[in-house]
Amino acid sequence: MSRFHWLVLAIGMMGFASFALVGCGDDEPTLCDTDADCAEGEICVNNNCAQTCFDADDCDNPDHGCSGRGCPEASEPICFLECVSNEDCPEGQVCNTQFCDGRFGRCELPKSDQCASDDDCGEDEFCNLFTATCEARCTSDADCASGFLCNTDSGICFASGAECGSDDECGDGEVCRDSVCVPENPNACDDISDCYALGDFYCGEVGSENECVSTACGSAVNACSRCTLGANNGTKEANAPVIFFAEQVPVGSGQNCQPKSNKCGGEGAQLYCKFSFHFFDPDGDYTPANDNVYVVSGSGRHNTTFDVRSIGSGIAEFGACFPDGVNTPGTAVFVRDAANNASNTLCTIGTR
Repeated sequence: MSRFHWLVLAIGMMGFASFALVGCGDDEPTLCDTDADCAEGEICVNNNCAQTCFDADDCDNPDHGCSGRGCPEASEPICFLECVSNEDCPEGQVCNTQFCDGRFGRCELPKSDQCASDDDCGEDEFCNLFTATCEARCTSDADCASGFLCNTDSGICFASGAECGSDDECGDGEVCRDSVCVPENPNACDDISDCYALGDFYCGEVGSENECVSTACGSAVNACSRCTLGANNGTKEANAPVIFFAEQVPVGSGQNCQPKSNKCGGEGAQLYCKFSFHFFDPDGDYTPANDNVYVVSGSGRHNTTFDVRSIGSGIAEFGACFPDGVNTPGTAVFVRDAANNASNTLCTIGTR
């Protein structure tokens, strides 16, 4: 190869290297105080170095747009990564939603007095992502401004009635329903264990939510004259099971009760019916059996019943006999656990 060809090749390679160097750009922003702190072709805007541009084609990063003229912070149009919230920015950056008089949001490195995450704050502080500043965590509503509630799990104050995506974005005493923080129902429950400490209650569906519902004698779901004739005046004893949701069980296909049943024996009360009830026992020492399910007579006597068996998790059924002429057979029932603790008394009413 001639010396001339080597010279042309060398010049070409140098030109390619120069082009490659010019085309390289640092996508990561750099903190600055003045334009002198930034690389050639960059200016300092809001303490972040930014590449200048005429349009987006001038930006080295294809994800960046060009601000155009008219931004008071910038003496020239600059390339920037647009955002709506901090979630749109790379880790360690915050979204300046007031960039260019609020026309755009711009991802920026936080200033020395700002933060991008809780890691930038002290032990008892959190990073307020809206203001990019560290704030003290709250421990009660008294630590929050008027109209705000403290979420004591996160230590963050949230506006009462604010928009939300989950319960974590509401203050204590409120829950997220239909994307809005609303007052929490004090009787709300997930299962019956949430209601046991209240007394004779169970967890039932009320409207679109579950609530602790009273099953005490005289309540809307448990009203009959025999109820208070049960053990302990119809109220459950400490650590005893709670029983609820009684209903009639058909004795056969299309047959609510069986008249003149040999299950009843003797004369008179020969109408055989079955009923079921749900139960919850916090100690787990109750298993339905003939010797621990009691029916209450009209005179207040307590007699064990028969045909007692479990028909599902936490559900039992029992048999009872009534006079043949009864059209609405019903009684009251309670149970005793292994420690002889008596449950609440539950009314059971059916049809012949």
